Amino acid sequence: MKIIKIYVLITTLLLVVAILGACTPGQDEGAPATKAPTIASPIQTPTQAPIPPSILSLNVDGAELSAEGDVYLLPGEVNPGDRLDLRFIVHDDQNGSLQLLMSEVPYVPSEENIAEVKLSFSVPHDLTSDELPIHLEAEGKSVEYVLRFEPGTKWLPVIEIDGLPDEINMGAHIEFSVLASDLDGSDVLLDIQQVFTRGSEATNPLPTSDYIANFNLEIEVEEKGDREWLLAFDVPLPGHYGIFVSAEDEDGNQTQEYLQLSVEPTVEGILNTEIPFLGMWFKFEPTAAEWRKVEDAIGHDMVIVHSIFSSFCTRECNEYRIIERGIEWMIDANKVPMISFSFEEWDWDAVTFSDKQPSIQQILDGEYDDYLELYAQNLAAFEKPILFIPGWEFNGLDVRRALADDQFGKGRGAHAFGENGDLMWNQVSDLYGQFGDPSIADGPERFIEAWKHIRTLFAKNNADNVVFVWNPSFFSYPHETWNTLYSHWPGEDYVDVIAPSIYNYAGKNRTFRSLFDEEVASFCQELSETPVMIRELGSDRRGNSPFWHSEALAEVVDRYPYIRGVVFFSEDMEGQYAFHDDPTKTNALREELDKGNFGFSE
Repeated sequence: MKIIKIYVLITTLLLVVAILGACTPGQDEGAPATKAPTIASPIQTPTQAPIPPSILSLNVDGAELSAEGDVYLLPGEVNPGDRLDLRFIVHDDQNGSLQLLMSEVPYVPSEENIAEVKLSFSVPHDLTSDELPIHLEAEGKSVEYVLRFEPGTKWLPVIEIDGLPDEINMGAHIEFSVLASDLDGSDVLLDIQQVFTRGSEATNPLPTSDYIANFNLEIEVEEKGDREWLLAFDVPLPGHYGIFVSAEDEDGNQTQEYLQLSVEPTVEGILNTEIPFLGMWFKFEPTAAEWRKVEDAIGHDMVIVHSIFSSFCTRECNEYRIIERGIEWMIDANKVPMISFSFEEWDWDAVTFSDKQPSIQQILDGEYDDYLELYAQNLAAFEKPILFIPGWEFNGLDVRRALADDQFGKGRGAHAFGENGDLMWNQVSDLYGQFGDPSIADGPERFIEAWKHIRTLFAKNNADNVVFVWNPSFFSYPHETWNTLYSHWPGEDYVDVIAPSIYNYAGKNRTFRSLFDEEVASFCQELSETPVMIRELGSDRRGNSPFWHSEALAEVVDRYPYIRGVVFFSEDMEGQYAFHDDPTKTNALREELDKGNFGFSE
């Protein structure tokens, strides 16, 4: 019985194998059997799904923001118009991008699926909601977050400035737009205030440490449309000006924008100024603080800083560096430096005139060309206007001093006689026959040719920023027929400005009018196309009125409207000429200046 069962089982197994073999496709009868293929299971093990992007932390301007779910709260002091530096830490295993309104930044995660996204972002002015959406996207997966202003945020008006030029030259007409808005829809009032550093309207503390000019700007404000205003004004005089633009809403919230305008002097502006300007000499190389103190004393800004006396310096001394050190702050403050250049040679080691002085003839012969060309190149490098006075007060040689010190004054017209141009007028028998035209005295004729020679060298070296100032003394000495203003005149093609020195000296107590009319007035009127300034205006203390300087300015305005600038002399020379430290005189001068004829200032 057991044998039968075993047989049946074996038979059954063989039958199953035969059936399976017959059902194998692609196999011919009699061919060797092949391994049956694996049949895939209908149940699969899934691969790992992409990680949805998410923000792990958000840092704004160095501070981490608190989060409530998908909402990050901005600090309450953040307002529309503010620029924020944002740093996102994003968790993602795919390359993606982060978008905040119109700003989109791509990111690439590290091996740890971490990406750092930095974004500098300006809060829009035209928000209609207190929420800013943040959008993350990677491989079709996107997530939304929200930047929200903290509840109770104080919405301030927003100010935008449009159209304000980066560079402004004196004489320019400036127009620019001010846009002021408020997120809650309130009406906005605009207020414009100029910054003054002295006077009853002075702003204290100042919003900036830079030099601020006090010249009054007549600012016109025109409302152009919905919360848009047009500001317009002229800037006739150079300097740094400060303006506060304030916007205030109905709730009393106020935003203030400070504008500093740098108005640069130009050669054209100086020569064609509509408002005459002031300057002063009171010491060699004053500092900005010292200059400011003098301006405060007279209550008025001064454009021209006369502080440098220069000369030839061929013995390896660095004249240019001395000049650069002295006028650097003037250039920064948009002042106009004035340099008086003497036709003499100074020995800086010995701190006196050198033992070998040049003659004008040597200048004409080109012996100083290398020095003069380098001097021109150095002044040209400043690229700002510089008033340059070669051979100052050429017609007013002090003969007594010259005879006592044979080295003094050899570069001036009255000391350029003889074959080599190094003799006094009273040391030669022939005033006309040693140089050039025998009908013109040799000294003045040499001076004219030397002036033209120097001017030509400066033009050759592109010193277009250098304004050539022709500076006669208000009276000619010696009083000889050959020594006149006309005999020293180089011509309008070579002179930019006529600038006489006017002194009420030796206790004579003469008025400005009588001094100016002695020789200068008729000459200036005849050459009416050339601008006129006063290079030095001074009066000693011996018997003159404490109102002399103010009365002189009044006469300039009333009788000589063609005078476009006045430079005071206020050094304690001989203990007599300083006046900027005398309150009686400065108060009188302030009263005259407050009339506005020299650029009104507070």
